This record gives sequence, C-alpha cells and structure tokens, in this order.
Amino acid sequence: MIKKRFNFMFKVVYLTLTILIITAFIPLRIYEYLMKMPLIGGYFPLLITGILALFIIYEIFGTFKDRIKTKKNRNDRVTEQNGNGLQKDKKMIGTRRIVQFFLKIYKFQLGEDLDALSQIKPLDSRTIAPKERYELKVAKKRAWKSRNMTVGTIGEESGSRSQCYSAIFDDHLVIKIPPKPITDFKTYINTIIADQKIVNRLAPRECLVPSVSAVMKLIHPIANSKSLPHIELEKKYYNWLINYPGFQEYLKIDKSFVFIMDLSKYFFLGDTLKDIHNLKTKVQQEIIHNPDVIWETYGFEGRYEFDNSTLIESIRKLYDTFKNNVEKFQTKSGYSESIPRFTLQKWFLLHLANKKIKSKEKNINPEFIDKLNRLLGKLLKKNQEIVEKYRQIITLSVQKTTVKQHQPQMETLITNLLDLLSWLKKRDVAIRDLKPDNLLIAGERSRYPDFLNSCNDYSVGLIDVETAVHYNPDGNKNVAQPILGGTPSYSTPSHLFLNKLLDQFFKDYKRILYLQDWFATLAMIYETVTGAYLFMQSGKLIIGIKEQMLETRGGVKALFNVFKHSSRMFWLSINVELHRKIKIKKDMLESVRVSLPDHVKAMFSEEFLIEKKEIEIKLKKTIQSQEIFNGKKNCQDLYCASCKNITKLKNYWIKNKNISRGQQNRRVLAINLFQDLEKLKYRIEKIEKLIKVFNTYELNLSAYALIGIMFDIIFNAMYKSEWGSLSGIEIDNKTDQTDATSYEATI
Repeated sequence: MIKKRFNFMFKVVYLTLTILIITAFIPLRIYEYLMKMPLIGGYFPLLITGILALFIIYEIFGTFKDRIKTKKNRNDRVTEQNGNGLQKDKKMIGTRRIVQFFLKIYKFQLGEDLDALSQIKPLDSRTIAPKERYELKVAKKRAWKSRNMTVGTIGEESGSRSQCYSAIFDDHLVIKIPPKPITDFKTYINTIIADQKIVNRLAPRECLVPSVSAVMKLIHPIANSKSLPHIELEKKYYNWLINYPGFQEYLKIDKSFVFIMDLSKYFFLGDTLKDIHNLKTKVQQEIIHNPDVIWETYGFEGRYEFDNSTLIESIRKLYDTFKNNVEKFQTKSGYSESIPRFTLQKWFLLHLANKKIKSKEKNINPEFIDKLNRLLGKLLKKNQEIVEKYRQIITLSVQKTTVKQHQPQMETLITNLLDLLSWLKKRDVAIRDLKPDNLLIAGERSRYPDFLNSCNDYSVGLIDVETAVHYNPDGNKNVAQPILGGTPSYSTPSHLFLNKLLDQFFKDYKRILYLQDWFATLAMIYETVTGAYLFMQSGKLIIGIKEQMLETRGGVKALFNVFKHSSRMFWLSINVELHRKIKIKKDMLESVRVSLPDHVKAMFSEEFLIEKKEIEIKLKKTIQSQEIFNGKKNCQDLYCASCKNITKLKNYWIKNKNISRGQQNRRVLAINLFQDLEKLKYRIEKIEKLIKVFNTYELNLSAYALIGIMFDIIFNAMYKSEWGSLSGIEIDNKTDQTDATSYEATI
C-alpha cells in the first residue's frame, strides 16, 4: 500500500513539474496570444490548474476503486470457470493453499504488493491425476499479467506426518506442510539442519531435503549461486533472512513455515511407475477400441486367450437392453433421428470403460445425452457383478501386456530398490516411510526413460528424511526418537510406538526399525510389477490402531496389550491380502526376474543368519522346557533330528491311540511338542537352503520369490508366536510354493 501511495504522489509531482516546465518555455508572444483569446484567454491559468486537478481526482478515484476490489479479493478466491461452482473438497482446499503460496511469489516478481488484485483460474488438466493446472492472474497498472503452474498431491495422508504436494513453477518443487505449525524461524532452520545430518550420513546417495534456497532464489537471486556449494548457499540465505525478516513471509502458508525441495534434476519414482502402468487409461482404451471382442464370434477368446462365452453373452444382453431402452426413449421424447448401430455400441463401450458420453455429440441434443448417461449408468450399476468381472479380465490382460513391454525397466527398478535398502543397512539408517512418492530417480534427464533399461545408468535416491533415524549412533548415545507414523499402505504397527516401548516388545528393536523399510520395499516390488497397491486393505487398520493407542490409559502394560492385539489383527489381514494377491498375479510376478548384486545377496544372508540364530535359541528353550522326554540324550536327539524325523514322530503319536487313559495327557503334550518342533525345524532347514542359494555366484530370482523370502523374514521378526496363532491361516511353510526348492530352480 505504501508503494501505491508513493506511485500516486510521484505521478502528481511529475505532472505538475511537466506543466510548469512547458509553461515556462512557452514564448512570451504565444503566451500573450493565449491570454487574449476569446472565452478562454482570461482563464488559461485556471484551465491548466483544472487539468491537474482532474488528473488528481481521476487517480484518487482509481486507487479507491482498486482498494475496494482488492478487499473483495484479499483471500485470492479461486475464480471457477467450469460452471460447476467452487469445489469444497479437502483436496481442492489443500491444493488452493499451495497455489496461493506461489501467487504471493508471483506478485513479488511483478513488483506488486501482497494485496494486489488477483485471480486463480483452474485449467483443463492433461497431466496424470491428481495433478491440476492453474492460471495465476495479477493486476498490474490496470492490466492483467498471467502465468500457468501445476500442482498435485503426493501420496496418501499419513496422520502425524506432513502433507506433501508437488508443484511446477519454473522448477519442479515439492512442498511439505508440517502437521504442527512452525512459527519460529530458528526452529524452522534447525529442522532443516537435522535432516541434513541424515543426508550427510547417507552420502553420496542422492537425497533431497528441504532448503530455503529453493524459494528464495525466486525472490532474491544471489550472484554465482550455481557455482556455490549447497550448504554455503543455504547459509547465505539464512543470514539474509535474519537481516530482512519480512521476506520470511514467502516461506509461509497460513502463518506457518513450510518446507520446499527442488526436484528439477530428478524424477519421482511414483511418476515413473504411473508412466509405466497408467492402468486406468490403458484399460479404458482397451475396452473402447476393441468392440470386436464383444460382437464377433470368438473375438474375446482370440484376443485374451480366455474362453468365457457366458460372460460375453451377458454383456451382449446388456447392450441389447440398452438398445431397446434407447428406442423406447426416442419414441417417448419425440426424437426421430436414427442413431447408427456403431454409435450405440460406442456409447455402450464408453460406459463399460467407466466413462461418459460427451455432451458435445454431433447433431444430438445435450439433454438427450444427459438422459442417456443416466440410463446407461443405472443399467450397468444394476448389473455391476457382470460389468466388474469383465473389467477385471481386461485389467489383468492389460497388466500382463504392460509387464511384457516394460519387463527390463521393472527388473532394474527392483534391483535398485534393493540396492538402496542395502545402502541404508550399511549406514545404519532407517527411513521408516519409504514409498514411490518419497523416492527419486537420478539419471541423465535427456535419456529418460531409456536409462531405466540398465540399473547401472541410474540410481534410486530419497526425497525427504523426516521420519528417518540413525539407529546405531556412535558411542553410548541413545537412539533418537523418530517421528511416529507413516503411510498406511507401507506401514506396520511398530511405526506407531515409541522406541522405549519397542525395546520392551522385541529383543532387538533396532532391527525392527530397519525391517520397517523392508516391509515398504516388499510392497513397492509388487507395485512396480503390477501397478497396484499390495496392502491397501490392511493399511486401513493402521489408522484404527493409532486411534486405539491414543485412547489407551494404564502405562506400558496396557500399551503392550494394544500392540499385541493390534499386531495379531494386522498380520492376520496382511497374510490373507498378500497370499491372495500374489496368487492372482503369480504369472506376472514370476516373469520379472532380478539379478542380485553381491552386496544385496550379503544383506539377505546376514538376515538369514540372524533369524537362524534366534530360531535355534527358541528350539533349545522348547526342548529344555518340556518334561515328556527327559534325559540329556533324549534332548540331544530332539535337537539334532531333522524336520522329516520330527514329522514321523508326530505322526506316530497321532496314530497311536491304543494307550491307557493315564497316558492320554502325555500323548496330547507330545503331539503339541512335535508340532512346535516341526515348524522350527522346517524354518531352520529352509533358511539353510536359502543361505546356500544366496551364496551362488550368479543369482537370478523372480519378483514372486523375492516377495515370499522378504515377507518370511519380516513376519518372523515382527510377530511373535507367543502372542497367539493367526487362526485359520497360520503360514503352512510346507505348502508354500515359495520354498527353497523353487528358488534353486531359478538359478
């Protein structure tokens, strides 16, 4: 506002001086002539003064008018142009805050005040959802200046964690809004510095963490900034912002500091997976552009190698019903135009592909199209089971085709994900919120996506280490308490509990922190191949567990009971969801094969040895605590017996029913003992085979096998059998197709 007042006064003074100078240089004769002119001659000085006064009044009126408009637009309300009114949903509100944040920056770049008249106009987005394009408009000297930008949400909401958005505004940026507002600049900077410590530990691995320079370079460019080391550039901006605190406002949303990361040199792994799969669009195109599979004999079987004549007949009947309804509707509404058969088929296929008929159909009334959309919508909803079955078959076919087309890229992505996991293990760091939207791909930008065909041409790095922890600090320092929480589809109950509680729940809670990243990586391997979430349903339980934990009173014992109960429910759900999904996608997962580098094989081997040692300790305790087969020799024989021999003994006691009543109790105890020993022996022997397999010079495993191996390690570490059996679906390792013999066949 001060700037506007200055501009106004400057114009008045400038015009006054101009008039005085012109008047001073008018020749005396001309001046005398003007004074003697009829009507206006005697009023010439007043005329000059009047022109100046009119200009001043005009400027005052213009300024006053602008101020009224500015007040109406002070909140930079979005001007909707699509005729549907302002969207009120949470996502729109979130993205609008981001757009307003960049609107502030744009106003500064134009030299305008924060309360300058402005508009935000949504544009038709052609980018992959959930990205949206906007036009920013700012009034400058009563003319509109405009530019475009793109904003999108990143990942699922994760409760206690920050909300994240991506934005393209000159550069590709990531904006992170903390769950609790940060209003103190020193606290804000210390948070950034803390993240930088984790980055330094992970060097030279590519890591992207918040920086003030990502935004401040748009506000206050520093000379030769590109040649300065990142840390030095950040320090320069820290000092500048301390000296000029008014500019700290350009780092805030709703009075809270936000964290900005510059992604311009990298790619999101999440975006790469969308580029590879783009499942929704591919399925829609497959349905719309292949009408022959429905209306030609053997068309469906010929394309999908799948005979389901009953389903196709049901789809045809649906179309016939639609066709008859359209004819009746035409008669009722007096619409006499004949609609070609191929047009009716096209409309039917659009809805079958979960799309709608466009209102701009040639020579057809928009109201008629609207009624057709409602008609088709009701028909397909009424027959939803048939429609969904058809869509599922098409989806599976599209996924298989995608795997064939992008198999080399999927294999290198999985290799580099495991390489990242190995590096984190080496540096004693657990990220605890790994997911595609928190990972970057670092490669030569001009060669994207071709460089994805070779794992040596790029690497997978980290975006944001907010939840990370160094779990083996130097000396006798305690492990820092990381931020609790995570993204539900990639989290376990252990993400929600403090270190001091995990230390009481587990023998080695540091390993649990580390295996949290294994769990997320396992989910991402499945997602890389299929383009779908692995633990979407089970992830919903995490939200409920968090709420239950917050409501719990009574100290450590009460929290342990919550953890034990919630873990049982969680791992029960995880088992069902994992085995069901990998069974459906088994062919796809087995077709993607990964060659494991030596350091990755060493990582797996280390985990096998840790688990084997824990099982051997448990085996000894089980044998020593039983009172059925006493004596040192009996105990030694049980310890050394193979799984096969233990199974024989178990079967002997099961079949041996002809014993006295006094021995019946001993028989039951013996059977239970052998069942426990059988499970432990089987797992030990399986691990021994896996150790041999992973010592092979060249190891090539399928994604299916990898998921099975990783899940066994995670599950056996995170769920204790003494917490209760997972009734009905406790893993039967002997019937699991991902056993060691199948791994050996893949070498």
